[in-house]
Amino acid sequence: MENTYHPKKYLLAINIFNSYASRCPDMVKGFFGIDTLF
Repeated sequence: MENTYHPKKYLLAINIFNSYASRCPDMVKGFFGIDTLF
C-alpha cells in the first residue's frame, strides 16, 4: 500500500498559502483566524 502522505505536495500547498497570506494577511487572518501563525 502506497503512502498517501506526500511531503512535497504538502510543502507546496503551504508555500502557496504563505505567499497568498503575505499578499493579503488581514483578510487571510480574519477568515481563517490564524493570526498567531503569522
